[in-house]
Formats: sequence, structure tokens, C-alpha cells
Amino acid sequence: MGIILDCRNAEACGAIATEACILGKFDAVTLPGAVELFSIAANSNGESHLRREMRAAKERGVAPWSQIVDAWNNPRTVCEHDIAPRPLEFRRLMSTNQSDNEEPEDTAFEQRFRSSLLHSGFPPDFARGMAAVLHEMLDNVRQHSGRNYHPAPAIAGYHSDHHYFSFSVSDFGQGFLSSLTQAPDWVGLKREADALEAVIVKGASRRTGQGQGEGFKSLFKILVDHGAQVRLRSRMWAANVRCFRDGRRAELVEIPEVTGSRVAVCCRLGAATAEFPIIFP
Repeated sequence: MGIILDCRNAEACGAIATEACILGKFDAVTLPGAVELFSIAANSNGESHLRREMRAAKERGVAPWSQIVDAWNNPRTVCEHDIAPRPLEFRRLMSTNQSDNEEPEDTAFEQRFRSSLLHSGFPPDFARGMAAVLHEMLDNVRQHSGRNYHPAPAIAGYHSDHHYFSFSVSDFGQGFLSSLTQAPDWVGLKREADALEAVIVKGASRRTGQGQGEGFKSLFKILVDHGAQVRLRSRMWAANVRCFRDGRRAELVEIPEVTGSRVAVCCRLGAATAEFPIIFP
């Protein structure tokens, strides 16, 4: 299949993507890779090469760039009552304050994700649990991505295929460290890497006195039970998460810095999990 744009390749492009042509170098793209590279473009200053490339790709109808750019530019185009399964969907998060955590369009997005998992052969209980995890990830963006509880801009997407899915949530906010250190329990954290490790290993949350962050707690349980692959990113650090019955481990790596945080998840039933490219008709 040639060179695949996955989330790690996209992260590596961060240092050069604003100054050089990127899209044509890859023969296929995964959902996490698309969200990561779009996030780099959206965060770039001025009129970068990457922004021009994505705009040109949208005008030519090149997938998945046409879909993700259109979702960013036109977030209100999907009917809130449409919950039919889709193999690929992107959504820009539009909440403007902490109380807007049940927007009809967002609820429909989560229901379509659940329907897509069922259509792809995942068990009903698993599909329902993963939809709840996605809801928690979106809610984390609304409550914790920005300062003073004003959410940062964000994009989310999912891809489903036979016995496989991936989703990614990306915000352009303050990152894990700045968010966590607003809570007394975690004020001593000094680095983004420390904040990532605290979330993964210790269940750190900005919600003081409420225990572990429920969204990540549920996500990590599914990782143990179903072999999902999880990658968290905050500014200039990324963490690959491995879970065992006696706890979690984080493989931390320093990468080119981009504003905000990312959560990328993929899972394949009955086989080794990896990022799989989006197949277009």
C-alpha cells in the first residue's frame, strides 16, 4: 500500500508541514493521522503550505481532506435526528461554555458512532461502552481544554470497518499539564510528560475529590479487555498506553510541539490492533 499517514507519521511532519508539501507524499491515511495532520494545519500561523494543500484537496474532493475541512467549516450541516451508521465522520465541537455538554448534534454524532460499531460487527455492550467513552472524551474537551472553563476549538472523528474502529479527539487548548495543575492534588507537576503519566498511571483528574477521571478510567479498562491501542498527546509529548491486569504503563516520547492535546484510539476484534488506513470506494 506504500507509505501510510498514521498519527506518528503526522506528528513527525509537525516540524516541516508548515513549510513543505506533505499530502502527496502518502499513499494512504488513517483516521488518527488525518486528525493529527489537520490539527497541525489548523494551528499553523499564517498561510502555510499545508493549509493551502488541504484547501486545494477539498476543492478537488480528495478524501479524507474534503470531509474534515468541510466538517470544520460547516459544523451544523448534519441533521441531529440522523443516527444511521457511517464508515467515516468528522465533527467540529461547537460548545461555548461548560453547560453546553448535551448539544443535539454532538449526541447524534455519538449515536452514529455507536451505530457504526454495531454495523461493523462489535457486540452491543462494547458499542454502548465505547460510545460512552467517546462522550467522556468530548466532555473533557468542553470542561478542561480551555481556561476559565471556556472550551478550546476542537475536532473529532471516527472510522469504522469490519471488526475495526478508530476515533480521535483533538483540541487546540491548554494541554494536560496546565489543566491538571489547576487542581490542588496535582499542582506539583512540572512537565507535560509528568501530566500524561499522572493521567495514565494514577488516574489524575482536575475534578478535585471525585477520584479518577471517569472517561480515561473506562477507556483503559477497555484497553485491557479488548486490546485497544491508545495514544495520548499533550503539546510536545506523546504516550503510548499499555495496560496489564495489575496496572498501566506509559511509553513516553518527545515530539514536535503543537498546541493542545489529542486522544487517538483504535481497536480490532480478534487480531493485533494497529492503525488501519481508510479505504475509499
